[in-house]
Amino acid sequence: MGWKKLVILVLTIISLNSCCVPFLQKKFYTTEYGSHRPIKSKFKLGKKPHNLEEGDIIETDCVYKSSVIMDVSGNKDYTFFLRFFANGRYLSNVLKKDTPHLEQYNNLKKGGVGYFKLEENKIILEEFVVGAQDCGKYHTHSIKILNDSIESYKKIKIKGLTGTPDW
Repeated sequence: MGWKKLVILVLTIISLNSCCVPFLQKKFYTTEYGSHRPIKSKFKLGKKPHNLEEGDIIETDCVYKSSVIMDVSGNKDYTFFLRFFANGRYLSNVLKKDTPHLEQYNNLKKGGVGYFKLEENKIILEEFVVGAQDCGKYHTHSIKILNDSIESYKKIKIKGLTGTPDW
């Protein structure tokens, strides 16, 4: 086999194993709101989801908000929220200022999705994320629980939360 055929073979194998050929490797679909969801759910925390019980620190009639300023001028401030469900799932998103907040909290087709688990004084979060050069990956991280809320998040009771997660 000549070196040209070898190079073509190697490049073909690399192309087939990357997201360059989405019909062979694509592990996600995109909702009508531009958010990514796994085609086949492979959440590790989803195999045995945490079911909230009475007395758990997380409440399903609340959202947890956190604000971040992205530059020193203060012009780019973002408010993130987490919404938890009794069946071990959660939704995360950035609030838009021009859309009613309740509408955004109830839109389960927009934002990041994942599963959570409570462990002593922390929440373990597993989220599905699609990056620029991948076909979708599962990332796990944790957040500390402080008193009756989550570190760096403000708990806000919201009337009118609806929807059932389908991920």
